[in-house]
Amino acid sequence: MKNIRILLAAAILTGVGFLHASATDPIPPIMGRWEGKFIDPVKENGYMQTHPDLCAEVVALGGDKYHVRLFPHFFKRAHIFQEFDATATDGKIVFNQAGWKGEIAPGSFTGEAFADGKNPLKFSLKKSDYVSPTMGVKPPEGAKVLFDGKDLDAWQSKTGGPANWPILDHSILEVAPRAKNADVGGSIRTKDQFGDVRLHLEFQLPYEPEMSGQGRGNSGVFLQALYEVQVLDSFGLEGMWNECGALYHTAPPKVNACLPPGEWQTYDILFRAARFNPDGTVSEFPRITVRLNGVLVQYNEDLPDSTLTATSTQKPMPVPKEGPIELQDHSHPVHYRNIWVTPLADSAAALIEKK
Repeated sequence: MKNIRILLAAAILTGVGFLHASATDPIPPIMGRWEGKFIDPVKENGYMQTHPDLCAEVVALGGDKYHVRLFPHFFKRAHIFQEFDATATDGKIVFNQAGWKGEIAPGSFTGEAFADGKNPLKFSLKKSDYVSPTMGVKPPEGAKVLFDGKDLDAWQSKTGGPANWPILDHSILEVAPRAKNADVGGSIRTKDQFGDVRLHLEFQLPYEPEMSGQGRGNSGVFLQALYEVQVLDSFGLEGMWNECGALYHTAPPKVNACLPPGEWQTYDILFRAARFNPDGTVSEFPRITVRLNGVLVQYNEDLPDSTLTATSTQKPMPVPKEGPIELQDHSHPVHYRNIWVTPLADSAAALIEKK
């Protein structure tokens, strides 16, 4: 991941963006999330014996290059046992890195770790079949459907014209990058304005192995067109302030819950709009709680300023009572589906104030 970090840091420091690189190759079968256990061949009270769970992320970097991370648990800020770059030969990775050795092949990830320096601790992993618990959830009664695959009647372009993103297979909304054609694409936003709201949407990130950092599957979901929940292929990254699940420039996700590209993922967002004094001044800033793939990544976070200006020298933007929901065109063909909202009623609003 060293190269990814270097490119990301350079982009942040220079303000240079990344352009989407179209990837036509299929996602390699060894890429993804793996999970399993250590198989204890020795009788000692070591950490790996008392905590036998083992997880891995195998991230494609383009060509035959990969990055591998081994750690105890998904969806936690867990200690990293080992991470390393690797090269595949004939679709397999054979590794021997600092006390860890094994083989990663389609359908199989086996090896051993030398927990005490000499006695091998074998392990066996299988591909994770995790699916978000809210995947495919239907809009409840009273919900406003923003996209169900039929049309874009609920949307307009950011500049006020018609929304012209393509609808694929009568079910999927694809970001149409304006960088490719000035006559199409651009960010889109809802025609309706929203205050307190519960938002559900599903997204799928493109496979862009040659890119890195902000150049992989970049988009964003904006509440009131001001407060961005980042959409990014952050699989295998550390969960920083500009990665998937982050409130951009404002708060990193509690954990990195981003799945690999090509897999459908979910956002479930509770947004409580600002509250105002009788004279119009803000008495309470907006607050937001976010679940990414069912995992709590933001809890009751204050939004004292737009994420657009949170780290800039611009003056703070006016705090609105209502605003549109916006999906960002960031020059990547991200997919969206099953988008709907419900009012954040008093009972649901309580969820934003306590776990």
